[in-house]
Amino acid sequence: MAEKRKDLANIEDKITANSEYMQRNGVTQQIKEAMLKLIENRPQHPMLFLAEFFDSINSSEKADKLQSAVKTLKLTHHSQQAFQTNLMIAYDAISAPKATTSKKPQRLGLTGGDYEQLLITLGTNIPKNILSNLITKVGCRSNEMVPFDVFRYGVTVCLVCSEYVELGADLFHILCSKADNSMADKQICDATLSVFQNAIDGSVSYESKSGLFSLNAGYNLRPDKLAVAMMNASESSKNKLLMNQTDFIYAVSEIFLCKVKQIK
Repeated sequence: MAEKRKDLANIEDKITANSEYMQRNGVTQQIKEAMLKLIENRPQHPMLFLAEFFDSINSSEKADKLQSAVKTLKLTHHSQQAFQTNLMIAYDAISAPKATTSKKPQRLGLTGGDYEQLLITLGTNIPKNILSNLITKVGCRSNEMVPFDVFRYGVTVCLVCSEYVELGADLFHILCSKADNSMADKQICDATLSVFQNAIDGSVSYESKSGLFSLNAGYNLRPDKLAVAMMNASESSKNKLLMNQTDFIYAVSEIFLCKVKQIK
């Protein structure tokens, strides 16, 4: 009986030691945060989501504010409600003062320079000229402090623009000929761009509500409208002028950019 009590006491001591170890190193708290994030975001691939979440924590611990903010912003699609929370977390992360041994007080807040670097990182698939024009519209001066509302607007616009670039690439892949997948009939491309233009014009201009602009335009880009436009253009096409993917994606991006409001 005494032997069993001793074994039980040893087990309890081990459990207590393990629990103290996890709490002392912040493991328990991080696991709790991970579970809360998982339930809040409900991702399609939970294990991948958790891997990216813990990776973002590791980046934050290394004072890599930019990458931590990017990973946090990419945890959830911008149309989901949870994205608004992730925006605040990312803003706090990238606004934190730099880790330093200096006794001089560090300036707290997000500078226009760091904000611009974040937009460049988020918009890696956006054509350089378009991204530059987008940053001109939603960016701030390098030493200017960026308020959260401006950050939220610029980040969301950049992510939506990135999606339209992907949409343009997918559309071009459908339009290009089987013989040459790098070129497409220009008249069919122009007809498709016209449908795209009408979809953008018929949508609500993007304000501060995340994803509203994207969702409305996406609804207006119905397959039946695209199919009719492509069929009509194909039947009337005579000159057989061609357009490449770069020009097509640039045109798609330019249409979107025209609807982005300039930050005053």
